[in-house]
Amino acid sequence: MSASFSGNFLQSLFVKFLKINSFAPLFIFQNLFKNNLINKNAKVIFFSSLAGSISNRGKLKHNLKGGNQFYRISKSSLNSGVKNIAYDLDHTNIKIVCLHPGWVKIISGDVNADLNIDNSVENIIEFTKTLDKKHHGGFYFNNGEKIAW
Repeated sequence: MSASFSGNFLQSLFVKFLKINSFAPLFIFQNLFKNNLINKNAKVIFFSSLAGSISNRGKLKHNLKGGNQFYRISKSSLNSGVKNIAYDLDHTNIKIVCLHPGWVKIISGDVNADLNIDNSVENIIEFTKTLDKKHHGGFYFNNGEKIAW
């Protein structure tokens, strides 16, 4: 494999992660908001990942050197975008947060994951019920526990 192919492949992979995990959700929200399609009392949850926490990097048992850097960077990018949107919309009653759904038994979550899909969804629903202005602009576990950026 030539260096240019490898570089082009990695670049396209990185762009793919950014588009899916960061650009698309932020772009969709911005367009819905600009077109007045967001309820003035909306609770908006962006699904992030604990992997997107810069503060926790290297502090968690599953944080090994290397790993999926493109995924982590794309989730950090999402978190940054959400934090900025929340700041811009502080004057509104819209509540915007990033949420880590937990380590869920799905294709990317592995069979060793802590939660099945039903448990994760139940936790998310319960958190959503309590989500209010004090949560606005924050990053949370699915149980409402705050995560450091």
